[in-house]
This record gives sequence, structure tokens and C-alpha cells, in this order.
Amino acid sequence: MTTAIPYAERPEWSDVKPASLSEGPAPFAPILFTDEYKDAMAYFVATAHSGELSQRVFDLTSHLVKLNQGLYTVWRTRQLILDELHGDLRAELHMLNEMMDESPKSYQLWQHRQFVMERLREPAGELEFMKSLSEEDPKNYHMWNYRQWLVTTFGLWEGELAAIDELLLSDVRNNSAWTYRFFLLFGSQELEGRVMDVDVDKELEYVVSAIRRAPSNESPWVYMRGVLKREKRQASAFVMGMCRSLVEGQCLSPHLYAFLVDEYVEQQNLDAAAETCLHLEQVVDKTRAKYWAFKRQQILSKK
Repeated sequence: MTTAIPYAERPEWSDVKPASLSEGPAPFAPILFTDEYKDAMAYFVATAHSGELSQRVFDLTSHLVKLNQGLYTVWRTRQLILDELHGDLRAELHMLNEMMDESPKSYQLWQHRQFVMERLREPAGELEFMKSLSEEDPKNYHMWNYRQWLVTTFGLWEGELAAIDELLLSDVRNNSAWTYRFFLLFGSQELEGRVMDVDVDKELEYVVSAIRRAPSNESPWVYMRGVLKREKRQASAFVMGMCRSLVEGQCLSPHLYAFLVDEYVEQQNLDAAAETCLHLEQVVDKTRAKYWAFKRQQILSKK
């Protein structure tokens, strides 16, 4: 049961006629909004039609985003008002901190946080804030996306690689951490060249160590493929030696054999590639047997 005062009973809103939110005479699947939400939204739509950017509309957006954090249009209006009225960005960041403690995976909250930080330009506490969130969920995609933007925008590279080492040591299966590690060492499409110096051979040793810890974990295999592709390399003798030792140890990781298939094709060793496909088809990855049969035929057709 709501305790909010209806907007029709608020003197500051007496000059606004709420907009109709009708979904038609016979909606097939009407959304069961609360009366409080419908009341607030009717007034928001009315102000959106008039183009009003004022303190009262800002307060109205505060009400709405607490009822539904996914209202992108409401967030955008809030941003326009913050710019128009030179709003208190520190207070806005404080509000976001509280909301993110409850809803850390809301895309709209992270997008709005980026908007605020672009204007506030005070990133000092951001990494620590994300660290506290990652203790609950270290694989929050939106958080990692924001972290890339933050580090790139403000040059906060120092200590980042060590932080990722720590995360991967505690959970080698954290695909988000592997993705971020690749971003740190090898850049992205938005960055021109590398940000950090990297010894590729030592990095491959690091990945091999992670694979040995959990050979059925796909993340480091994908990472290793990315490193080799970015550096335009074939797998080194060291990497292939690791693969052979896993095979000899009767490891049944499909990622191991899939990697070998691609490396054998790269080395023009088509017989070995086809034989490995057959092993995947019949033993290691029966779930995708038809795919590996198709792949094997593709390889044999190149002979």
C-alpha cells in the first residue's frame, strides 16, 4: 500500500494536467502497474510533452526511478535537468551508490553513473566502490564495462594488472577478469596500440599455468586464442607441449582438443586436425558430434 501523496493533491503540480496512459479499449496483456506508478508517470509524460526541465520534474524523476530503475527516458530527462540547473553531482553519485547496493546489475544505473562522472571528474573512489560490489558478484558485466571506460578516461592504469592477478588467483573461471586482462595488456578497438608493456611469451606461460589449474575452463583457452591472434602467432612449442601433456594425461576437455584442431589446421597438419575432430566427435564432445563430423569433412576437403 502506497503512502505517496497523489500528484493531483500537491499544490506545486496544480497547473499540470496529467497525460492519459491508456493502452487502448481492449489491451491484450496490460501491464499491472501500481496506482502510485501510474500517477507519477502520467505527470511525467505531461511534462515530457511540454519540454519542462525544472526542479519539480527532477524530483518527479527521483520518485519514478525508485519505482522502476529501468526507465531510460526518465534517466535521460534527469540528465538534461542536471545539466540545465547545474545540479549537485556529488549528491547524485551518493544516490547512485545507495541504489547500486540494491541493484548492482542495472544497466541504466551504470550508464547514469558514467554521465555523472564525465561531468564531476572525481574518480578517486570509483575503483574502491567497484571492489566492494565485486565481493558480492565479481562477474557483473556492466561493472566491468564501466571500469574499462573509467580507467581509459582518467588514466587509472596503475595497480590494475595486480588487481586482476588477485581476482584470477581466487577464481580462475572469472571470464570477466580474463576479458579485462586482455583489455589491459592488448588494448581494444577504442585504444590505439597497447597501454602496458607486455612480454607475450611470459603472458602465454601465465595462461598455460591457469589452464593446468582448470583445463575444462573455457576462459583461458579463449584468452590464449586471442593473444595468439592479436600477435599473429602460432602456438609455441611450450604451448603445444602443455597440450600434449594434457592429452597424455587423458584430459577430456573439449576446449583442449578444439584448440588443437585449429592449431593443426594453421600448421597445415590436416591429418592430425581431422583425427582430432574424430576424437571430439566420438569421445570428448559427443553433444556436438554432428558439428565435429562436419568440421572433419571440411578439413579433409582441403587435402
